[in-house]
Amino acid sequence: MKQEKNNIQELIKKTNDSVQNLKPENKAYFYDLIVYMASSSLFHDEGAIREQLYQMVLDFSDAEKDGITAQEFFGENPQAMADELVKDSPRISKRQVFEISLMVGAILVFFRLLSSFASKSYLQIAPLVYLSDTVLGLVVVNVIFYLVAKDIYEDWKKWQLWLASALTIILAVLLRYGAETSLVGVGGFVISWPWDVILLGSLVSLISIFLSKKEALFRMMLIPIVALFLVGLLKRWSDRMQITDHLWTVALPIGLICLSLLIFYFYSWKQGRK
Repeated sequence: MKQEKNNIQELIKKTNDSVQNLKPENKAYFYDLIVYMASSSLFHDEGAIREQLYQMVLDFSDAEKDGITAQEFFGENPQAMADELVKDSPRISKRQVFEISLMVGAILVFFRLLSSFASKSYLQIAPLVYLSDTVLGLVVVNVIFYLVAKDIYEDWKKWQLWLASALTIILAVLLRYGAETSLVGVGGFVISWPWDVILLGSLVSLISIFLSKKEALFRMMLIPIVALFLVGLLKRWSDRMQITDHLWTVALPIGLICLSLLIFYFYSWKQGRK
């Protein structure tokens, strides 16, 4: 698995390096093609897609020397060509689909636990809510990838893309709230002090060790994770000490969360530009 990921990263790097050497109009053609195919192939073999893209850049590089443009070489309908290539590429196995679903579910459950820990003086466990979060998360991920892909070649105005994205987020939030209010009491239970701190502290420690070995962007996720855990500890401390000052109960928790998210989003933006 690790070797496969390294091979994919190497293909991405070689493809980007090759595209950089193309003329501006051809470079733009390939950038759109890469984003479209990557966004349209969520449940296809990424290695095969990346290999196909790299081979296409290599094939075209020689043709460009003869003055041929990418549009002349590949045709005037890159979307149809990309759709056909993605359709013909191998799909990932059912096991891999399950692993992706499990990973999305685990991330959402973990942040749901952190959110509960930070907002209440006890830890609320709600299995059916976690299941609904996982299903909703997978749907939202598919919708986001669909919107990104469609924005490449279809004549969408910016406000239409923003509107579609905003409606997706609003609908997801409403569905999440509806699931939480209707399912939270079904099979749910509460973990109180000090076991909630022990459980979340152990999970945060394990996640921190795991993320510390990943890429820089994943390591930066530790900032909002630790911030939410600290907010939860602060809430329990203020409750036990019967502190009602808004500085400790409202301003400081909100400030910690906002600052951590700003740092994370700023770093993500910088990495995206690279």
